[in-house]
Amino acid sequence: MKQLEREKLEKEKRQRLLIDNLMFTDAPAEEILESHHESQKLLEQEATEKANKKAAMAPARDMASQLGHQTTFMPIPKKVEVLYKYEESIHDSLGPATPSLDDIKHKGYLRHMRSASAADRAGGYESSIGCMKALQSAVEGLFLSLPKSSSPVISNSPSIESSEEMDISP
Repeated sequence: MKQLEREKLEKEKRQRLLIDNLMFTDAPAEEILESHHESQKLLEQEATEKANKKAAMAPARDMASQLGHQTTFMPIPKKVEVLYKYEESIHDSLGPATPSLDDIKHKGYLRHMRSASAADRAGGYESSIGCMKALQSAVEGLFLSLPKSSSPVISNSPSIESSEEMDISP
């Protein structure tokens, strides 16, 4: 259907071109008609060559289908994957347990916290979250015990003994 429409449009275009050439060029009409006929013959030859190429390719496709050679694709293997499952993280603070959020809200811990502004609450912040963070930081590592063989403080700065040996006179 589209090919027929294209052919009609091309034919009309060639006719308009012929009429324009006859009306607006100074060349003799016989030469214009002759060149028009030659160009039409070339177009027809190209069309027959294309049709011959398609016809030559068709038997090869038909032969392959007659011999049973069909293009089939293997199915894509399906992977069965486990969906994400939330597991609460276990955090050993090496200190006493911090109170729960309910305890923080109901036992007066929030009296010492700045109340959250409207902008803070819009961002998801609550005073109880800040209080929980402060309490966790305070008790983190309170029960930490180092082995007796290791030194508790490791520093790259000179110690007091070494500064006495240094000459610091003005």
